[in-house]
Amino acid sequence: MDSLLSTAPPDRQIQPPSPSPSNSKPSSSPSNSKPSSSPSNSKPSPSPSSPKPSAAVSTALDLFRSHREGVIAPGWNQLSIKPADYRELLRQLDIDEELRLWVEAEAVYDYDPDHCLLAVRVTTLAREVFLRELVREIRDQLRTIATEVPDVLASFLADILDQGRGHVCLWGEKTTENGREVTQRCPDSSFRHPSMRYPRVVVEISYAQKRKPLEYLADSYITKSLAGVGVVVGVDLEYRGTGESRVMVWRPKLVTENGETFLVSELVLSQIFRNAQGYSLPGTLTLPVSDFLLPDCIPNHPPRRNVEIDFSSLSAYFTKGLALESTMRQGLGQIPALPPGTKARQRERTPTPLLSEEREE
Repeated sequence: MDSLLSTAPPDRQIQPPSPSPSNSKPSSSPSNSKPSSSPSNSKPSPSPSSPKPSAAVSTALDLFRSHREGVIAPGWNQLSIKPADYRELLRQLDIDEELRLWVEAEAVYDYDPDHCLLAVRVTTLAREVFLRELVREIRDQLRTIATEVPDVLASFLADILDQGRGHVCLWGEKTTENGREVTQRCPDSSFRHPSMRYPRVVVEISYAQKRKPLEYLADSYITKSLAGVGVVVGVDLEYRGTGESRVMVWRPKLVTENGETFLVSELVLSQIFRNAQGYSLPGTLTLPVSDFLLPDCIPNHPPRRNVEIDFSSLSAYFTKGLALESTMRQGLGQIPALPPGTKARQRERTPTPLLSEEREE
């Protein structure tokens, strides 16, 4: 899993234990070279000299496999796993190359070494639609503002990227015997200028089934990035089981205690935008353009424009998502008309060859 670690400078990377020669690549036995497509037989057979993974690592591997096979419930699936076990998890994924490729391409997960927590995120269609509509509106307004401001500011705004669920590695200040442990997060979306280490604005959507701790996430982004992340927008679409939907915003704040200055996160907005009956409430989510940039980026052109999204729009996004999710679950909606008597013939599924085998051929 080197690709999950290579975002850091060499002196900051978390390095998994060096595998022994017998574990440097998957076994060439038939059971490893041609893994079965059946979920129950998808685990590779370790070589006799391979140490047995710990219970925590085995549980994490099973969670990823369940996610791949679509048998994991939507929500915030959380496991307790120590940093040493997490490094072993990465090593085991290197052994099971097919699973590793799927995890790198499809899985959305966080790892926090300070609290020894691995969280695998599984979204729902309603939440995904809400997220995409919200991000689209933010992006569109930034593009519009870029056409109405001085060229220097416009060029900065034009370069701001929507990183989606791309990994964000938070370095923080904690150092262990293995070097600086990295908190890895996959926000639901984030906005970052290429010149910046961290995204300035992060968006997180909570889940009803297993509620994502939005307050904790916001604090982690802000404090572990040393205010590199300047704004966290959190949306709880079913606020604490009430059926209401709430939007929250956190920002960095400096406080002084006993002569010392500390960076903390502060909740500056917490408002219900959709009631339990599905009606929108008055209000606006306001994000100044300066939230997306560092203050010293454009000292001579301080932005005074805002991204503004009224609560009626937020409510409409969720209503649209719920409607699409409902029609999907009921099997409703139009499909193409095929000639009478047409039968569907699915392609037979064959085992996916490992990369090492393809290269050897």
